[in-house]
Amino acid sequence: MIPAPAVRHQENTSINFSIHLILSKGMNLKTLLQLFIVQNQCIKDFFRIMKISLFLLFVCMAQLFAINTEAQNAVIKLETDVLSVGQLINQIEKQTDYLVVFRNQEVNTDRMVVLHKKSGKIGSYLDKAFENTDIVYEIDNKYILLYRKNNGTGSKEVVQQGKQITGVVTDAFGPVIGANIVEKGTMNGVISESEGRFVLNVAPGATLIISYIGYISQEIKITDQTSYTITLHEDTETLEEVVVVGYGTIKKKDLTGAVKRVNLENSPAVSNTSLSQALVGSTAGVNTTQSGYAGEDVSLSIRGTNSFSASQNPLIVLDGIIYNGSMSDINVNDISSIDILKDASAAAVYGARSANGVILVTTKKGKTEKPAVSFNMSIGTQSASNHKAKYMNAEEYTMRLADYAYQQDLHKWYQTKPTSDAGRPVYPDVSTKEARAYYLRSQEEKDNYMLGSDIDWVDKVMQTGFTQDYNLGVGGSSGYVNYYLSGAYHDEEGLLLNDQFKRYTFNAKVDTKVTDWLKIGANVNFSHRDYSGVSAHFDYATKATPMATYDFDTPGYYRMEFANESAMKDPLQYLAIDNSDLRNTLFLTLTGRVDVPFIKGLSYDFNYSTTRYHRDNNTFYPADVDGGFVNNGKAVKVPENENAYLFNHIFAYQREFGDHSLNATFVYTTEKRWGDTTTATAESFDTDNLGYNNLGIGTLFTEASTAWQESNVGLMGRVNYSYKNRYLLTGTVRRDGYSGFGSNNKYVALPSASIGWVISEEDFNPFEDTYLKLRLSYGQNGNQGIGRYASLAKLGLGAYNYNDDKVISLYPSAMANKDLKWERTSSWNFGVDFGLFNQHLNGSFEVYKSKTSDVLVKRTLPNVTGYSWVWANLGGVENKGLEVELNSVNIQNSNFSWTSGFTFSLNRDKITELYGDGATQDLTNGWFVGESIGAIYSYEMIGVWQEKDLYSGEIYDGWYPGQQKFADLNGDGKIDAENDRKIIGNKNPSCRFSFNNTLTWKNWSLYFMLNSMLGGGGYYLAGNGLLSPDNSSDYVIRLNQPSTREYWTPENRSNESVALFRNQQIATSINQSRSFVRLQDVSLMYTFDKKLLQKTGVIGQLQLFLTGKNLYTFTGWEGWDPEYTTFPLTRSLQFGIKLSL
Repeated sequence: MIPAPAVRHQENTSINFSIHLILSKGMNLKTLLQLFIVQNQCIKDFFRIMKISLFLLFVCMAQLFAINTEAQNAVIKLETDVLSVGQLINQIEKQTDYLVVFRNQEVNTDRMVVLHKKSGKIGSYLDKAFENTDIVYEIDNKYILLYRKNNGTGSKEVVQQGKQITGVVTDAFGPVIGANIVEKGTMNGVISESEGRFVLNVAPGATLIISYIGYISQEIKITDQTSYTITLHEDTETLEEVVVVGYGTIKKKDLTGAVKRVNLENSPAVSNTSLSQALVGSTAGVNTTQSGYAGEDVSLSIRGTNSFSASQNPLIVLDGIIYNGSMSDINVNDISSIDILKDASAAAVYGARSANGVILVTTKKGKTEKPAVSFNMSIGTQSASNHKAKYMNAEEYTMRLADYAYQQDLHKWYQTKPTSDAGRPVYPDVSTKEARAYYLRSQEEKDNYMLGSDIDWVDKVMQTGFTQDYNLGVGGSSGYVNYYLSGAYHDEEGLLLNDQFKRYTFNAKVDTKVTDWLKIGANVNFSHRDYSGVSAHFDYATKATPMATYDFDTPGYYRMEFANESAMKDPLQYLAIDNSDLRNTLFLTLTGRVDVPFIKGLSYDFNYSTTRYHRDNNTFYPADVDGGFVNNGKAVKVPENENAYLFNHIFAYQREFGDHSLNATFVYTTEKRWGDTTTATAESFDTDNLGYNNLGIGTLFTEASTAWQESNVGLMGRVNYSYKNRYLLTGTVRRDGYSGFGSNNKYVALPSASIGWVISEEDFNPFEDTYLKLRLSYGQNGNQGIGRYASLAKLGLGAYNYNDDKVISLYPSAMANKDLKWERTSSWNFGVDFGLFNQHLNGSFEVYKSKTSDVLVKRTLPNVTGYSWVWANLGGVENKGLEVELNSVNIQNSNFSWTSGFTFSLNRDKITELYGDGATQDLTNGWFVGESIGAIYSYEMIGVWQEKDLYSGEIYDGWYPGQQKFADLNGDGKIDAENDRKIIGNKNPSCRFSFNNTLTWKNWSLYFMLNSMLGGGGYYLAGNGLLSPDNSSDYVIRLNQPSTREYWTPENRSNESVALFRNQQIATSINQSRSFVRLQDVSLMYTFDKKLLQKTGVIGQLQLFLTGKNLYTFTGWEGWDPEYTTFPLTRSLQFGIKLSL
């Protein structure tokens, strides 16, 4: 057997990179740092910290370039000076970052050597181990190559018989060292050397097997060709992959909990602008809902709904530290991987914050010893997705009013209870334009209708937005230092005019090995987000008359309202509002690690992080714009600050004792968060020239301010044990405290345990290329997402006049609950991990069940108490579901590959208890014991009343043709709330799935993903307000109406649409299934040939790509996109370039 390295080698064409080069051009370090001086105080604070980080980076880089010759001098310690060559190799790899590459046929690893000392340099040990042999060694970057003196390539000696072939093995980054190249069915093979090259003699017509840990194996049929280039592709489901599990890492094969990794670093180029967007359709059990607004995050939840009122957001952990910022602050191009902890045993290490799952984000590191520079950019457009709603044009708008007038007359006639058409009112003559214009309610509309005016206001407020992204990064690594720096700029225009988002990010990450036992590191993440501007008003655009008088040719023109209708605002007037909304976030982390020299396997990690968030949101409303009209202009300034710090003390002990492996972790963590907000408002301005920059110009002032703080403290212990790599056990206990709970219940203890059995490691397993593992876990998590002062009584501030004086008053506004305590979720998870056909088909199957007790609820109180509600621990919720993930390598050869991925998830939740007093329902909130939190409790619409029902007397008393027809559940001939409502469906999807494919042919790569949420059986329903006119007789004639469906008339006897004039005594929205299948992502990429790029002497990799998101949606939902329902979803197209030097 030929050994394969445990890590991959990535080598990029280098460029000169030296701080001495910068300083030599007339610029000293002081001058360089002075360039960062800026005026904004928040930015100043950031750059002060960044200067320190850059200085640390410069010192580390100076050290990096000084260690090229130190490999042989690296010192290792041995427990005995008499050991085998194999044992010596193991110690070198364990105590250093070097990988020893050799062939079993050439190196006798069982040969015993006497080294005469237990501590020494690698070079001296290797010299001693191979003296008087024909084995020599060579150190290349992080590899130590062992080979025979007469075989400098590290390949097997040339055999006289057979056909000689040559080749090179590469991956996406360059040559691969140590790949196995074996003639199938024989022991004839070699390993690739430092440039990925190999030479091998094989029989005619032979098949080569090329394999490497972490990559998908390939089989190449030998033809007349004598030279081959083999490109290996990463196996994203490799069992040796190391995943992050919270306060540590573990190999995927050793996991006992439900953890899923999403690799982004080498994923297809898709137009994700945020972390949350990258998770859409990525893994089973992660539920997402997209938005159509610029810079807005995708909403996330994991495995259903566990609570009535508390937060459903998962916990975000960035590079091992709990992250209190926004997901929009994180540059998705800086992310290497995302690990999702889904079950209680995996998430239990974060205790009180983990009931909704945990998302662990790991950012990129340096990879090659030579500095690697990467540059990515893309430009593109954003427009509305293919599903759009329709609103009435000028003709439909006018005819609606004529129909409305006629239906009023009909309604009066219906009230006479006719038995036939005799006496039915005659429809008015609207054959001429003048006759139709008569029904318009304003002279403005009449005049413009006669002139043929027809304005599509939805089209006027929307745009095709422009997007651009630029990312620059540099990274490097050696045995002593690892660094990665990046800067990025993102500019995005949304679907509405003046809906825009800009983001600047900077990331600096440095880890240094100071001594054999001490490592230190620093990580700086800075984000500047700009949401400035007020967009055009979408809702008012849907209500505006298409026959308004408007001057679109004059820049800056706008009106307050149309047609003397106060409810019909000009949707474009909001563009005149001056708004500046700037948000800065600084996340700084300092780390240290001590590997205790005198206790083998014992280490101590110290983490400190601080988060600084500042927002300035300033707005000025001119006197002729909605919002500033009442008091002749209005200015509002809202500065906001949030701060946090966190300390982690992590003690770990890891040892192997023969077949036994032990990994124990103890953590003490403390965290504090605090902030303040001030709102200053000025009104009644004589001039608006200075806007919000001088509130003193106003004459009416109001001020308000708030301040807050909260804290957490936690202790965690975890033990991982394995025997023979086949029997696995993990146990965790965490105790947490949170300041927001009642004085009697601030602390909670949360245990978890999990076991695993790797059946494929058993001796009775007859299949060498099969992997099978069973997992079972139980654990408890807590939820503190209720607000920091929920357990305390609160006072409200009021004012009243007394003797013509303004008197300020205080009054109790919220009731205290000193017994308020943690919401606790207990869950079971059973999982099966499998790999077939040498991992060409692999996946997992999960079944889970959880129960949440002491559910945090905002309980409504009777008015007699003087309070509206109080937070309390009442009731229970149960969740259960299953998840399936499959990954397959369908075709893999030298020119073509096809891989697929499939995810499926199903979740069912149920309320098990309400309020603890025997209550079985809460009609106000629509909660029922035994039903889902997402249950829809309403009247069952079974059609629309028709005139024939009126004539026959079948219609219920007080109901008329054109109105909704509801099921009479108790058969009493009338519809009432007490007897005729029931559970008619569920807001949640029945199931979700995604299906992705990657096809690679030579230098071309095509990726696409389908994403779906499905209903059926009453699931995934929602009321669609676009399917019927407003029930109010007032608004149905005052405002424009949707024309998605034709409304009911005596001639259009629709059983799905209702009349214009209906004024039903009971009315509901018409429910419709939101099921959809979406072409979520498509990416087409071309990678330039490496041989061509090598001629440049600079470029290591060059790729061009075209990518699209939300390109097409297949659905029966009528109107805007079914996922967001009230606004169109963004469809984007981008063209970009990826370049590395």
